[in-house]
Amino acid sequence: MEYREYFDSGQTRDAELRKEVLNACLSAVTEKKDIILESLMQDLGLLKPECLLYYYSLIEHPLKYAAGFAGNALKPSCEVPRAPYIISLARTYYNPVGLVLIDPDPRAPFLHSYAVFLLSLAAGNCTVFRFAGKESATASILTEHINKCIPEGFGRILFANEECPISVPDLKLGGLDFTEDGEAEAAGRAIAVFDAGAELDKNARKVVYAWKKAASLTEIAPEVVLVPTAVRDTFAKNFDKWHRRKSGMEAPEKLPVIGYTDDEDLWRHLEKEGRPAALYVFCADGMLKDRIVADVPFVAGCVNGTSMRPPDLKEMRHRLLREKTLTMK
Repeated sequence: MEYREYFDSGQTRDAELRKEVLNACLSAVTEKKDIILESLMQDLGLLKPECLLYYYSLIEHPLKYAAGFAGNALKPSCEVPRAPYIISLARTYYNPVGLVLIDPDPRAPFLHSYAVFLLSLAAGNCTVFRFAGKESATASILTEHINKCIPEGFGRILFANEECPISVPDLKLGGLDFTEDGEAEAAGRAIAVFDAGAELDKNARKVVYAWKKAASLTEIAPEVVLVPTAVRDTFAKNFDKWHRRKSGMEAPEKLPVIGYTDDEDLWRHLEKEGRPAALYVFCADGMLKDRIVADVPFVAGCVNGTSMRPPDLKEMRHRLLREKTLTMK
């Protein structure tokens, strides 16, 4: 059945259907937990305890959140308006937007868009998640089991080489930023920022790891590094050292390492780069770190080794639902 026909039939507005589908997805993923963990270890090259964090935060938690949201998404909320309308009762009714196409930038991590796909289903939308990036082992397993649990015409995960049957979607979520403000501006390069107090040797190893992995399930590789001019050569030597240890050879192509003289010079470089696809921050200076995180717009980020974050699912709810307020006396 075509997505438009299925949505117009009203079946996606049924809360029990959405809860049943998402709970079936959760059960399927839980049953395959060990296999998914093995695939995460294979894709990310990390130990099992580290992969458990990715599993719970980026795979299981979004499913539980979406399943819990499905039953309440379309219930009206009630409140008493402020004076002088205190004898009135205000109800806000929510409805799905209709057809949703999630079509992220090829560099966007699969698991970040996967979370938005689940939330869109929970909101009652017919949703296609078309992914043009790398089909890793984990992405392949999740796609297989999630698609089996979702009824025909309700939603589907597709990879770029598959035909996408959705036409004229009511809402398209694209790029790397899933907010309304960020949608208009194209994402630039992924940036890693160091200050003079950062541990260059240890963090150069992290940059080599991410750079060699390139875009995968959870991370976008840094494409340019900004370091103080005084330690630029030291960082470059450490980068080459860890690259030789990882691959057994010199780096065939150099990662751009740009030196900056002071904070204002750093800011000029950041403004020139525009909105980064991802932002890695390695700072001992807490004030500089807070300023960068607060003032540089980004969706995916990593601060002093803390893993990149998925999009805020609570903010996404507002984009995936229409609402109207009815006031009655």
